[in-house]
Amino acid sequence: KPTGSMAMDDNVRIRGSKSNHVLILIDGRRINGEASSTTARELERIRMDNVERVEVLKGPASALYGSDAIGGVINVITRSPGKAQLEVYANYRVLEGDGDIGNSIGAYFQSDKRGSFAWSLAAGRNYKNELSFDGKTSQYLYGEDIPVNFKGVWDVAKDQQIKLELGYLKENLDSNGLSTGMVKQVQQTRYDNKRMDYSVEYTGKKENWDWQLRYYGYEYEKNYDVYQISNGAQIGSNYAKNRSNVLEGRATVGIGEKNLFTGGFEVGQQKLEGDRILDTEQSADRFAVYFQDEWTPSDKWLIIPAVRIE
Repeated sequence: KPTGSMAMDDNVRIRGSKSNHVLILIDGRRINGEASSTTARELERIRMDNVERVEVLKGPASALYGSDAIGGVINVITRSPGKAQLEVYANYRVLEGDGDIGNSIGAYFQSDKRGSFAWSLAAGRNYKNELSFDGKTSQYLYGEDIPVNFKGVWDVAKDQQIKLELGYLKENLDSNGLSTGMVKQVQQTRYDNKRMDYSVEYTGKKENWDWQLRYYGYEYEKNYDVYQISNGAQIGSNYAKNRSNVLEGRATVGIGEKNLFTGGFEVGQQKLEGDRILDTEQSADRFAVYFQDEWTPSDKWLIIPAVRIE
């Protein structure tokens, strides 16, 4: 159920867990967006035409992913290029009795592999019209968002790849709602948001083990202004920026026929700045190391001892 506030979208829960205990990943990378426990908003931002599959891990996964994965993990896997393909789409949505509620246009292109290199590009524009059942307040955020995603893949050696991913998202959105004061008045909030992300990843496998080394980062900037609809006067504004950079590595090796051992690390930094942040900017460093063994003593048993230090 969509709502009219950036911070009040319905949240995603797994097995009754809290929203901030469900970790959302894109190709294994943490999403940097709203500085809150909101998860549904991030899922709405993902372009499904660029998605290959969605993996859902139910139950605790905190040893590998941290305390924000106590409830589970949702990992969105995007498509990888390798065979020339072009897809173009357009849609128009109508709600009976209320008319036009939105439209979308976009395209996805991926190249043939030229030597050891292939690439893909996805871009589009999504628009939602205002929908109101009481004639005053909107039922969800309305306006436009423009996402662009690029992926390049190099085969640097047999069973070894380097991937480069770049993303950009621009949002111009509005919502209407009642003020919280004693006198209820309709206010309009106008959002001007943008997010840029990047990732460089090296993966490989050899015989009974595989590995991954990745560096990635995000920068999400959020601006909004609040206006009184009755007279157009501006009555508030807010600015915030959320930045993060992460270096991570992981290796998995099969030991015999009954054990699959995984070890890895994460090093990262997150910075928040804005007019609601103490001293206008705060930062936090993150370090984690983890080990896990998937032990199959028999066909009926799977035992997974794991430890994470964060």
